[in-house]
Amino acid sequence: MRAAGRTVAVGRRASARRRAILVALVSAAFALTACGGDGTGPEGGPVSPPPTPRGFAGILDSIRAADDLPALGAAIVSSDSVRHLEVVGVRRYGGTTPVTRNDRWHLGSVLKHQVSVLVAQLVSQGTLSWSTTLAEHFPELAGTMRAEYRTRTLRDLLSHSAGLPRDYTAEAAPTARAARAMASAWALAAPPVAAPGTYAYSNVGYMLAGAIVERRLARDFELVIAERLWTPLGLTSAGFGQAGTAATDDEPLGHHLSAGGVRTIYHAGTANADNPPEYGPAGRAHMSLPDWARFTAALLAAERGRDTPVLSSGAWRALTAAGVVPAGNDSYGYGLVIANRAWASGRALFHDGTNTRHYALVGIAPGQDFAILIASNQWSPTMGATMDRIFGRLATFHLTGR
Repeated sequence: MRAAGRTVAVGRRASARRRAILVALVSAAFALTACGGDGTGPEGGPVSPPPTPRGFAGILDSIRAADDLPALGAAIVSSDSVRHLEVVGVRRYGGTTPVTRNDRWHLGSVLKHQVSVLVAQLVSQGTLSWSTTLAEHFPELAGTMRAEYRTRTLRDLLSHSAGLPRDYTAEAAPTARAARAMASAWALAAPPVAAPGTYAYSNVGYMLAGAIVERRLARDFELVIAERLWTPLGLTSAGFGQAGTAATDDEPLGHHLSAGGVRTIYHAGTANADNPPEYGPAGRAHMSLPDWARFTAALLAAERGRDTPVLSSGAWRALTAAGVVPAGNDSYGYGLVIANRAWASGRALFHDGTNTRHYALVGIAPGQDFAILIASNQWSPTMGATMDRIFGRLATFHLTGR
């Protein structure tokens, strides 16, 4: 797939109705281990474009400067091309090293749909089953597992409907795999936070899904997703944790801006630069913007009926065909919120993610064959509102060409 710069036009005239379809995203702020994912998503509302047309990079840099962000990257993607992709700013606030198009951005809980695609692939191959219960997956925990969890399945874990706690306080463990095993034992003995079958966002549920993959394949989750999802799709930049080398600015560093205006910068290898290793399946991955665009283009291709190297069109589309209703008319499928939004002319898919050092957001319009990806290397209590404005402005640019 070819990455296109700011000289690539949208290529079609927006109708009067579509000129009026402008968007603001309503997101929420999250704690360090939150990983994002339960913002209310794209709604609607006017976002006025500037009086003079500006290029894609110019739009991004004006927003970055106005919101005092170290760096910002964004792309507009279709099923067969990247229509626009730009990065602006610097890797470290106050530094001079600019971000590049191949820099790696932290995805947070935007990873969750990728994990769901991996599980669906293993189900389609007969390695896993949607109907196997947690009691069957973890027989050694029969004596401590609460009755509410015994009949729950992978479907419940991936749709946040198992009733499990949201997060896990890590204990010392030699490996991420061992830590996930400990998290599984702890979670399945903990009281449910919601009635099983109802929506309650849970990073722990995705940790358990990762532990199930590890048990079935006898390999670390991080290796499995790299081998079975990232490599077939050509996502060569993908990895886990804070990208980069310790004490250098060779990748976008994480920035935490407190409510009081104190900015803390996190290099790779420093304490608390990212969530603990057991959070891998819940949202601890990074990848370049072009690679994230490749994955999203594969999703859009599946939505248009085309099989992909990792999953058939039908199996992929089934992941967001229905979901558990968390609030109002929106529902949650497997790693993506499902809703109807004006900017998508109907069905929309979206998710955000943060480790409170970085922030990522994707909004997808399957019926219109486009998606908007946004990433920044800073989080703050107001970052959700900032992403609202950025998404709205880029939706305006896509729908009107200005």
